[in-house]
Amino acid sequence: MLPQEVTVRQDFLPLDLYDQVNVYSKDILWGRPDREHFTTHHWWPPETVCDSQPILIHRPTQDVPFYSRLRDIMEDTSGLEVEQIYFYYGTMYSYFPWHNDIHPKSNRNGAITIYLNEIWDHNWGGYYMFKETEFDIRAIQPKQNLMILSKGGVIHSTTPVSKSADIRRSIQVYLGRPKNAQ
Repeated sequence: MLPQEVTVRQDFLPLDLYDQVNVYSKDILWGRPDREHFTTHHWWPPETVCDSQPILIHRPTQDVPFYSRLRDIMEDTSGLEVEQIYFYYGTMYSYFPWHNDIHPKSNRNGAITIYLNEIWDHNWGGYYMFKETEFDIRAIQPKQNLMILSKGGVIHSTTPVSKSADIRRSIQVYLGRPKNAQ
């Protein structure tokens, strides 16, 4: 397993790519009333769901125009191969309890989150939290085009999305073995 690391970068995606994925995420959510576009996180292990309200999940296909470029940026940034790319939609009272992104049946070594909402009020929750030290927890507020990269099994969670919040839209990328590893 890789050493634990959390990296945060603002204005991560090039503006044209951010605009493409942002429009796509809105179109999937509001422009296409087709239930086949989504699953929820409720099929995950119970300890990863707890009492969270649904998080809607959309998995884009590799033929989506921006997919290859997005994958390449994620791999160049992380040095790890992209296993999966998803769009997550955090509904009212949804959250992730404490967990890491290592999966026992895969080579998963980390994850990238990119926030898409143009506006996110600090009272809306949905913060990404992780332990900086044994006694200190750091919270990161969702912000437009902010990227969080976690490697090496960092234990993290999110705070619940408030009742008054917009749907929390993000890209979630799961990362595998080091890029070009044999």
